[in-house]
Amino acid sequence: MENQQTQPQPLPSAPMPAVAPIPVQEAPPAPPSLVEPPPVQQESTGKMIILLVIGLLLVAMVGISAYYLGTQKVTPVEPEVIATPVASPIVETQPEEGVACTLDAMQCPDGSYVGRTGPDCEFVCPGN
Repeated sequence: MENQQTQPQPLPSAPMPAVAPIPVQEAPPAPPSLVEPPPVQQESTGKMIILLVIGLLLVAMVGISAYYLGTQKVTPVEPEVIATPVASPIVETQPEEGVACTLDAMQCPDGSYVGRTGPDCEFVCPGN
């Protein structure tokens, strides 16, 4: 027994049918307005130059303004301090009577504020 290698046999091919060429249709000519742009008139060129110069000036002004504002030192605004009456442990002395009262405050019915007064350190509202 011999080792024989078998080679694959080519498949029989079928004849190719003849293909008729497809006729090429030429595109219709383009209208003249699409082929060449109309010539640029001198008047529109002058307007374009003027608009370009104005645009460049505006861009320059915005840039200079931004630079100027960016280099300015900002000073913070301090909020306004509004004094409100509150109880305080500070003692006020009254040398003529020798009595010391705390600096408490009380709102009276008429909306005003009063502190302690007198030898007994009492709140005295106006009109009482």
